[in-house]
Amino acid sequence: MLLASCNGDKFSQVVEIDLPDHTPVLSVSAEFSNLDTLLTAFVYHTYATNQEPDSSNVANATIKLYEDGNLVREFAPRQFAIIQDSYVADGTGLFRSDGSTYRLEVSAPGYATVFAEQRLPQKIEIAAVTVKPESVPDPDGSKLDELVVEFDDPAGEENYYLLDAFEYFCYFDGAMDTFCYNNSVYLDSFDPLLEFSPNNGLIINDKTFDGKRVTLRATSYNSLLPSSPEERLIVQLVHLSREKYVYLRSLAQYENADGNPFAEPVTVQGNIEGGVGLFSLETMDTVQVRQ
Repeated sequence: MLLASCNGDKFSQVVEIDLPDHTPVLSVSAEFSNLDTLLTAFVYHTYATNQEPDSSNVANATIKLYEDGNLVREFAPRQFAIIQDSYVADGTGLFRSDGSTYRLEVSAPGYATVFAEQRLPQKIEIAAVTVKPESVPDPDGSKLDELVVEFDDPAGEENYYLLDAFEYFCYFDGAMDTFCYNNSVYLDSFDPLLEFSPNNGLIINDKTFDGKRVTLRATSYNSLLPSSPEERLIVQLVHLSREKYVYLRSLAQYENADGNPFAEPVTVQGNIEGGVGLFSLETMDTVQVRQ
């Protein structure tokens, strides 16, 4: 069999496929939260699989945001951008009414108008945050820090959550400048219901705890407890729309399957009607853990 496999005629064949003509459509990325003071939307266009475009950004798009049928924002091209692929609008005062429906419409010359709708999720407040240094052993025996977050899940509805954490710290360069950073903390969990998110956080739905007090437990190889008064751990509980949850879940599956010859292809899910991409709304609560 090894000798025969060297001859491609016995075990392989070439099938020619005529690819259908591709009509470019708009591709939109607009992910907003209740804490945003500046809304940023990115607009591109699709292209055929056998095409190598010079650029896929769309520089002359019109973007409008409606709240319960009323126009509340029109986006303008971002100033001083090297590549004009993004558009901005003031987010101050928006996204304060839980349950309001928002509609994003995007159009550009030569493309069909695309749109998506989202209902603003209710803000869920964090009831308690606990950091337990070196309290959980991993399979190799190393001690991991544990992050415990508690909150109350609203009853009678489907809810989706993202748990995120950031390390905030500053340092003085010894001359005249102070630099401050927010570093994303990679979170893991032994809870099989918590799934990985592409942004280092963990996502979960409420099918197993609808209407109850929830305790999420995450672990990290990072030292979660701040070591100085200037440092702090920023914990975020994000109440996601279903579309954003499905998007994050499918994106994580896509990244895991990429380059794996034994995995099935994964399509990243979006909600843009008439095009591709994602328009999402989310609310978040933040707690800071200090030394």
